[in-house]
Amino acid sequence: TVVFLLFSLLALAAGAIGNVAVPVIVKEYFPRAVGRMTTAYSAMLAIGTSVGAFATVPLERWSGDWRFALAAWAAPALLAIVPWLLWRPPAEHPDAGNGHRLHGVHRSRLAWMMLLAFGTQSAMAYIFMGWLTAFLRAQGMDAATAAFMLGLFTLVQIPVFMLVPVVVARPGRQRPVFFALASCYPIGVTGTWMFGGGPSTWLWMVFLAIAMSVFPLILTLFALRARTSAGTAALSSFAQSGGYLLAGVGPFAVGWLHGLTHAWTLPFALVYVLMGIHIVAGVYITRDRYIEDELPQTSPR
Repeated sequence: TVVFLLFSLLALAAGAIGNVAVPVIVKEYFPRAVGRMTTAYSAMLAIGTSVGAFATVPLERWSGDWRFALAAWAAPALLAIVPWLLWRPPAEHPDAGNGHRLHGVHRSRLAWMMLLAFGTQSAMAYIFMGWLTAFLRAQGMDAATAAFMLGLFTLVQIPVFMLVPVVVARPGRQRPVFFALASCYPIGVTGTWMFGGGPSTWLWMVFLAIAMSVFPLILTLFALRARTSAGTAALSSFAQSGGYLLAGVGPFAVGWLHGLTHAWTLPFALVYVLMGIHIVAGVYITRDRYIEDELPQTSPR
């Protein structure tokens, strides 16, 4: 278990670094195409997640070894390194060498609300990605069908992930889109809890997938809630580093609560608490405001 968790930590740390760095790179080098670039990035995340969810169980059955089914994903990870090695950013662009960084981000209410919005959304996503198949199997669903439902949960996110950043990049669209997506949370969570494992499971997976598409909205907001690439870097690193710490507790807490009670009531109660915090934070961050306005002073590197 210790070895498994250690190497899982390394693998997920790489994903976390990518999520923190990409919004900064988009703001720095593609300031006029924030929506399009975030769409491309978030869509590939959704596609990769869907392929992994659908293909891992068949790989395990084909090879007869779950270790091979996990190790196979080292191949696309290695391929992902290639374009970064080949990419050469332009030497000159509007924000290049501005020589400033933001200090005291922890004093910003926007930064904390971004942390809560990102962390609670990621916690719910990790909980469902980690525990959904176990819950469905406990409700009587066979392993292959449960894996298919997880794949459906991630597959439905692809078109929504592609649409959300382009829409929210337009002025005044962030809050309506957030409300539209977040309204699917209680429907999907309640339906999964009450009717998961039955013939209507696919419907609740669709609602959950739409709700989880708040993720690309938040990624886009890292660029939209900052006037400069330095602001995006400060906001992204603070909110995502703290948010991932919060998110990482989610699956462990669900496992502990389920092991303590041998029931699913308390785990779903935890999801409802996370949902409430997420919606409150989401309402705050979808109002037009900028991190630099809360931290007006910058200093040289």
